[in-house]
Amino acid sequence: MRLFETMLLVSNVLAWIVDSWFRRRAVGLASCVAVIGTGLLHFIFEGYRWQMIPLYGLTAGYMLYLFVNDRRYKERRKRPHFIWRFLLPFFLAISAALPILFPVFNIDSPSGPYSVGTVNYHWIDASREEILTDTPEDRRELLVQLWYPAQKADQGSAKELYIPEYRQIGQPLQKEYGIPAIMTYYLRHVQTNSFAMAPLSTELAEYPLIVFSHGLPGARFTSTAQMEELASHGYLVAAIQHPYYAMTTVFPDHRIAPKTNKLPSVIDMDGWDRLIEVWVKDAKFVLDQFERLDKQDPQGLLTGKINTDQIGMLGHSFGGAATIQTLYADQRLKAGINMDGTPFGKTIVNGLKQPFMQMKTEVEETSKNAEPNEQQLAKIGVNKQTYDKYKTEIPVRNRALFGNGSGYEVTIRGIKHMSFTDYYLWSPGLRLMDGLRLSPKQARYVINRYVLAFFDTYLKQKPSALLDATPFKEVTIEKK
Repeated sequence: MRLFETMLLVSNVLAWIVDSWFRRRAVGLASCVAVIGTGLLHFIFEGYRWQMIPLYGLTAGYMLYLFVNDRRYKERRKRPHFIWRFLLPFFLAISAALPILFPVFNIDSPSGPYSVGTVNYHWIDASREEILTDTPEDRRELLVQLWYPAQKADQGSAKELYIPEYRQIGQPLQKEYGIPAIMTYYLRHVQTNSFAMAPLSTELAEYPLIVFSHGLPGARFTSTAQMEELASHGYLVAAIQHPYYAMTTVFPDHRIAPKTNKLPSVIDMDGWDRLIEVWVKDAKFVLDQFERLDKQDPQGLLTGKINTDQIGMLGHSFGGAATIQTLYADQRLKAGINMDGTPFGKTIVNGLKQPFMQMKTEVEETSKNAEPNEQQLAKIGVNKQTYDKYKTEIPVRNRALFGNGSGYEVTIRGIKHMSFTDYYLWSPGLRLMDGLRLSPKQARYVINRYVLAFFDTYLKQKPSALLDATPFKEVTIEKK
């Protein structure tokens, strides 16, 4: 809960205690004024959100109760009202639960020496038809958000919102996942640590570039904490949003590209192998665009500022698979990291040529050894032959990734697949549901340490001892 939200809840609790135990008119009126004043401060400086509606209602009802009973203190002193003595604590608990379960969360301040700026791009690849729309003339469109090392922002500068298009995203999410659109509107209050279009830092003449590819579904903003951390340490970080594969995409002219339902079944390797090529082409097109911006940026931000000899790629889940295949296909990439992604796409013969890190969670023995029956396979639309192919080929593909002696496999215990994103910031309930043993904050810290160590070593040529020995008991690192 935010500051004034917490104060409003506490003032209600104190008002209840005062009314229950002291029942003096002057004290009751003072507590009433305190509650109303705190509520006004909350509305003025923080703004309302739907999760607070029970507390708003409770506050209004309690104030009305005090007003109506203002002249009946003698009677109340003899017979305290049952509702306010016994049910109010229950109502207060309910009022606190919603804003705690759906918090206006904070993204940890980046640890690097740079401030962070951000800018969004909308690019159209005129050479590629959009295969997921019904209009043959449609070309492939991409959204890209760039985070970068920035000059110190002026005091009072506004920080960028976590999801600027929160309202447009609500309806598609409701249609796709059954989440009421109003439940996402409170995200308008979530701010990042980045400043829109802040001047690029002049500390260095050029900066290395890292391209990021999200999971499926995901979005360019679903790993904001990690993007800001990298930028604060001197990297240009470009997160691609893959339209029709992201949870939903809102273009600058407010057109919406919802997530497609034309996806392969969960372990249809052939289907995913074909799909990964779309994401690889997206990434290669983005690399082309940044090369153009380095030569001539119409906004004047990146001209001559990108070190095109120091480009890496990072991806989570399906975006990790896209990272592997883009490394294989495009030698402009000098290093890459796959965060818990299944290696769909072409089998890499003789290993990747570039330094590569595979980060993964520890698979529990029960799930590792569990064999789905035919009914379970039928539910996801695959047969036993398809499953056997998946089970056999994935380990082979994983082993084939390493071939140049600059590979690492990092296993982190106590986390889940979504720990590589901001997902567990959205609600503490998500952490409880998934049974995390490592807190989201600690997980982000560990993950970011290894990502930074890897890119510092292979893009900035600043070797890190973290790649040779780990100080974390939750981590196992193996050099390949």
